[in-house]
Amino acid sequence: MKKILFSILFFLLTASVLFAQTITDKLTIVTEEWPPYNYTVDGKVTGLGAEIIYELLKDVGIVATIESYPWNRAYLMAETIPNVLIFTLARTPERENKFKWIGKISPREVGLFKFKDRKDIAGKNLDDFKKYLIGVTTNEDATTKYLISQGFVIGKNLIAEQSANAEQINIKRFFVLKRFDLLPINELSLSYLTKKMGYNVDELEKIMVLTGSDDPGYFAAFSISTPDETVKKFIDAYKKMVDDGRYKRIYDNYLK
Repeated sequence: MKKILFSILFFLLTASVLFAQTITDKLTIVTEEWPPYNYTVDGKVTGLGAEIIYELLKDVGIVATIESYPWNRAYLMAETIPNVLIFTLARTPERENKFKWIGKISPREVGLFKFKDRKDIAGKNLDDFKKYLIGVTTNEDATTKYLISQGFVIGKNLIAEQSANAEQINIKRFFVLKRFDLLPINELSLSYLTKKMGYNVDELEKIMVLTGSDDPGYFAAFSISTPDETVKKFIDAYKKMVDDGRYKRIYDNYLK
């Protein structure tokens, strides 16, 4: 009986190791420079999203490197190449069937901000703000896509920054250079970046929320052609992480 149990345990352990090795050989993990969710310090990607991914990798039992790219490139890789894990990705209706979703990184609330002293900027609905210049990020950014879907046009009322540090560049242009009138931005990112860059977020006023209360949030997801067995391993690891409290501890640490 002991020999049978030992054989079963040995088989399960061996299968787990082989599975982990197989994933490691094929897995590519991509993100962008977007503090505080994902950003590079001393050559290693860290941040809220990255910490969650590292925990998932530990639970699945594999070692892998997170690569940081400009968002358009990271998104294209996840959209077209098998076995690519991408984060931090807004889960939108347009993207729903393009990826295999693992779990939420954080809620998503994107506000439209102006300076409080800009009394000339006013409106009751989104269309009212089409006469102003709005600073957005890359073409594959969910907020940029949403505004375009609502009739805004890059080069007319949208000024798009395509570089890897687009959000930081836009904040500097907003506060210092006054290049545009309005800034759509995630509130956690705005709070973190203004503090880090030495700007006073109290100078700003949120005039509209661009995401609804039913917005799914920011997620980690696999490319659509990734094997279901791999995806399930990560989904199970994510559920375990939520259940044992690790997710909440990581998330709460970035709200301080």
